[in-house]
Amino acid sequence: MLIVKMAFRNLWRHGTRTAVTGISLAAAVALLLYFEALVAGSHEQIIERDLRLFAGHVVVRPRGYEISRDLSLLFHDWGSLASRIRQAVPGVQLVPVLETSGSMRTAEGTVMLEYVFGVDHEAGRTQRLIARHIVRGTYLTGKKGELVIGRLAARTLGVNVGDRVVVSMAAHGQRVDEMFKVAGIFFIGGSNDTRIAVVNLWDLQRILGVSDGISQISVFGDLKESASMASRIKKVVDFPGLQVLAWSDAEQMLAQLMWLDSVSAYVFLVIIFLIIEASILNTVLMGIMERRRQLGVLMAIGMKPRLLFLEVLTETFLMALGAAVIGTVIFLPLHYLTMKYGIDIRAMTGSDSIQMAEVAMTGRIYTKFYPLTGLWSLLGVIVLTMLTALYPAWSVTRLRPVEAMRKN
Repeated sequence: MLIVKMAFRNLWRHGTRTAVTGISLAAAVALLLYFEALVAGSHEQIIERDLRLFAGHVVVRPRGYEISRDLSLLFHDWGSLASRIRQAVPGVQLVPVLETSGSMRTAEGTVMLEYVFGVDHEAGRTQRLIARHIVRGTYLTGKKGELVIGRLAARTLGVNVGDRVVVSMAAHGQRVDEMFKVAGIFFIGGSNDTRIAVVNLWDLQRILGVSDGISQISVFGDLKESASMASRIKKVVDFPGLQVLAWSDAEQMLAQLMWLDSVSAYVFLVIIFLIIEASILNTVLMGIMERRRQLGVLMAIGMKPRLLFLEVLTETFLMALGAAVIGTVIFLPLHYLTMKYGIDIRAMTGSDSIQMAEVAMTGRIYTKFYPLTGLWSLLGVIVLTMLTALYPAWSVTRLRPVEAMRKN
């Protein structure tokens, strides 16, 4: 207890210097927590947008179809597979998808389609990204010849809701042309507004002549339980030629980009903290230099060097702990505001969207804070600060009482 009292008194021996250093560390803590929340929130939004556009939390698909688009690889009787999946993972939502490519054309122009998705209109309305971003018209209703396209594609083709376009696709080695009516126009940002079109699943199956064939079952549940869900589904969907993939395996490029983005963010924060820690090191060393006479007297009357070592570390611990508390207090209202209201992408970048991998962010970015991650970060800050004080604390134990008392 005496050590704590001495440490607290010595911290405020030069209150201004301690306050400046503590406030700097507290600001760095607040920045760390906010940056973590911003990265976690933006990454989760990007991942969810990508998965609800192209994949799912878990994907069941024929091996190699995403590269070859070979219709002979499609699997059939999806209802039987769906029953097995729901039995293995109760409560999940399933979306059957048939994917191909093609082009759209009108008298005004032509648009190449990298993805033509045939989707069950009822399941797609609740689980697919495009259904949530219709800006004109409506999403698919199940009627024959419905088509949903992106805003940029509609602008290129010179069409609006209710107009007709010709869609060309390849089926069994032949080109197939089909007339579609634009039911809705979506805006999801980036290149996806031109290269994606969505039609009713049964319509695309009819045009391609594949009966009830599908190329993918998108499974939606808990993003963080993706690997566990995939493992359970593999046990009941054990068919030759079928893959059961967690989202990180199905969308490897996206997973790698998220990892790289997180690493770069932490490197930036580490650099900031190293600068702050240099300031803390200077503060502790200056405090020891100014108290050499006092420390010499304490050692001369019998205080052991290890107790002085602990006293210096305790000073640093109290400063780090106070900074962690103050930094957290600063962070929480900032996080609440951006969690509730978000950060407007247009105001931040001057653009309607931010492109990453194959998906673009539109609208607002929201923070997401995980308390356990935040707690580990605070512990890391305290430990790093304590490590910074090890050298000054060790240097105290090397003082010689007579020399220390002689020098002012």
